[in-house]
Amino acid sequence: MIALLAPFLDPIAFAIVGGGTLAAMILRTPARDLANGVAAMRTLGRRHFVADGLLDQIVAFGRIARRHGVMALDRSVIADTDVAAAVALIVDGGAPDDVADMLRQRRRARSERAVAAAELWAGAADTAPAMGMIGTLIGLVGMFVKMRDPSAIGAAMAVALLATLYGALLANLVFAPIAARLRRHARDEAVERLRLDAPLIALAAREAPRAGGGAFAARRPVNCARSPRGPARGDGGGGMMSPALDDDLPDLTPSRPIWLMTLADLALLLVGFFVLLQASQQLDRAALARGLRAGFGVRDAVAPSSVPTPEPMAVSAGAIRGFAPGSAVLPTAPDALIGWAREATRDRRVLLRVAGAVDGSPADVDPVTGSGAVLAADRARAVASALLLAHAVPANRITIVAAARPGQRSVTVSTGYAGGRQ
Repeated sequence: MIALLAPFLDPIAFAIVGGGTLAAMILRTPARDLANGVAAMRTLGRRHFVADGLLDQIVAFGRIARRHGVMALDRSVIADTDVAAAVALIVDGGAPDDVADMLRQRRRARSERAVAAAELWAGAADTAPAMGMIGTLIGLVGMFVKMRDPSAIGAAMAVALLATLYGALLANLVFAPIAARLRRHARDEAVERLRLDAPLIALAAREAPRAGGGAFAARRPVNCARSPRGPARGDGGGGMMSPALDDDLPDLTPSRPIWLMTLADLALLLVGFFVLLQASQQLDRAALARGLRAGFGVRDAVAPSSVPTPEPMAVSAGAIRGFAPGSAVLPTAPDALIGWAREATRDRRVLLRVAGAVDGSPADVDPVTGSGAVLAADRARAVASALLLAHAVPANRITIVAAARPGQRSVTVSTGYAGGRQ
């Protein structure tokens, strides 16, 4: 799993996008709103606010007020701050209009806090792609500077590509969903709290009847009808207050079009690919490919140092033939072969390959082991020893092998060119 994700991990690109987005959030948001926005994340896993329990409590308050008077409510334990403030105002003799204004102000203050928290994360979603574009620009500058260094251009290109990726992922999979869920939670809670207004106002009206209301207003029951929950209400009371709710929770729109950010990122990445094409014409493509793989954290399956050196290309050859069956003794003096080898290896890039062979008959095998391969290797070793004793060729430029297929009872010495070897 880690090996699959390794090409998509780049600490420099993540530091640019994540650090830049965090710095922008700190600079554009007051400290209190920043703390509230971070603390609001604790509500994402909670259940939605439901006012049914508070409505039941308000109904109980109405019964207590009818039997014992409104002053008896002063000793009630109320957990919800909005209901507690409304009941305290009613006990103090507040008018229904005063209760309605107080509930409206507290609902607006709650909505302002929710909007500030949502705007914090919506702003982060708006900033992350811009930070990705900045990371892309930084990576492109690095590619221009290191265009002639195949081992370093890959790291710069990784920053350019992955910064755009990180910006898009953080904006669309982290910040924007958080902002949307915070706003949804706030809207659901505001809709539920709208259900508390009517019964609390009715309770205040019964204790402080309006002029002309008469005894009927004083004995009017508290309306705690449970209307359907949701952001869009019908005629049960919620629909009449939806314009005010929309004013409290305005829509959050990005400050710049998403398509514009995407187009700018694609244009910058296209420039990066042009830089890569230009570099591929000036550098060794194999080295450039290794640099790109290293820049994205992909290791080669075989290290360059462990790649076997290809066999030298044969240029000319000499041979000694006429070995006796089963013998590795040289049939003739190798003076001619030594002179030829000394002349052929004047260039230090030339190597010698000494290959012994047998004829494949039962008689042409090593007398001790009965192996034809051992006899072929002994014949090649005898010729190589003659070349070394004559100081015709250095030992590090001779390779001894046994022929893969039976042929003649001989030893073939071939030259080859090893490019780059001095």
